[in-house]
Amino acid sequence: MDIWEILGIEETFDKTEIKRAYARKAKLYHPEEHPKEYQRLRSAYRMAVKLAEESKKAMEIDAGVPVGENHGQPEIVIGNGSQAETVPDMQAEENRTQMWEDETEKPSEGENPYNYEEVASYVSKENEEQFFLEFELLMDNPCLTNQINCFRALFSREEYRSLFSDAGVRRKLGERILTCKNFGSHMLDFFETYLADDDPDSILKQKEWRRLRKAAAATAQKDISITAGPEEIDEHQWILYRLRSAGYAGLTTQKAAELYLEQYLPWAKEHREELAAFRKKKRKQYLAWNIGVVAGVFGAVFLFWFLVA
Repeated sequence: MDIWEILGIEETFDKTEIKRAYARKAKLYHPEEHPKEYQRLRSAYRMAVKLAEESKKAMEIDAGVPVGENHGQPEIVIGNGSQAETVPDMQAEENRTQMWEDETEKPSEGENPYNYEEVASYVSKENEEQFFLEFELLMDNPCLTNQINCFRALFSREEYRSLFSDAGVRRKLGERILTCKNFGSHMLDFFETYLADDDPDSILKQKEWRRLRKAAAATAQKDISITAGPEEIDEHQWILYRLRSAGYAGLTTQKAAELYLEQYLPWAKEHREELAAFRKKKRKQYLAWNIGVVAGVFGAVFLFWFLVA
C-alpha cells in the first residue's frame, strides 16, 4: 500500500489537499488506541508533504520548463535530437522508497504526534464547505426548495451538527437564505431555529429578513408536487422513479428524505453545470410565460377600452 492509498486520495502535490486527507484519517486512528495505524498514517502524511515541497522546488528551478507526468521528478535523457528518449530516473524512485522506510522506522523527534487543533480545523473547514455545497443544491432546486424534510435530513447529519455553534457559519447561512426568494414561511421557521442568537447584527434582526418573511407570508405556501411531463424529466424525477419503484412513498418523512438525499446529492454534485443550465432555461421559459400573460391582459384591456370608446 503506497502513501496515497493510506491517505485515501489520488496522487497530488497540493499541500492543502494532503492536510485535509490526513485530518480525515486522523479522526479514525487516535495514537493511543491505534498506534500502528496512526504511525503509518503520520509517516504517509510527512512523506506526501515532502514530495509536495520537492515538486515545488523543482518547478521553481525549472521555471518556464513544462513539468511532465513525473511531476517534476528528475529524468534521464538518452540519445540526441529527435531520436532522444526520456525515461524515469530510477534513482528518484529509490529515493522515495528510502524516504518511506526512514519515515516509518524513525519518526521525527520533537514533533507533536497528534495535533487536535490542526485535525479539528481541517475537518471543520471541509465539513463547512461540503454543507454549503449540499445546501445550495437543495435551495437552488425548485422541486426541493420547500421540502422541509430534505433540509431536516441535511441539517441533522452528524458531521454538520457542530457547525451551527459558529457565529460565522450562522451568518453565512443567513446570507445564503436571503438570496432565495422562494422559501415558504415553514422553511423560514425551520431556519430560524439555527440562526437565532444574541448578536445585535444577527441576520434575523435585519430588514432584509423581515422583507423575506413578509413575502413568504403573503404567498400561500404549499409543498411543491414533484411532477412533470415526459419531456421535462430531470434528475430528481429519475431518482424518485427508482425509489418509488422499490416501494418508496415520497418525501413525507425525514427518513424518506435521507434516503432521497443519498441518491440525489452525489448525482447533483457530478452534474452541477448541467443542472444550472437546465434551471436557467426553465427560468427563462417562466419569465417569457409571465411576460406573455401580462401582455395578453393589457391587450385585452386595451381592446375592451377601444370597443367601448
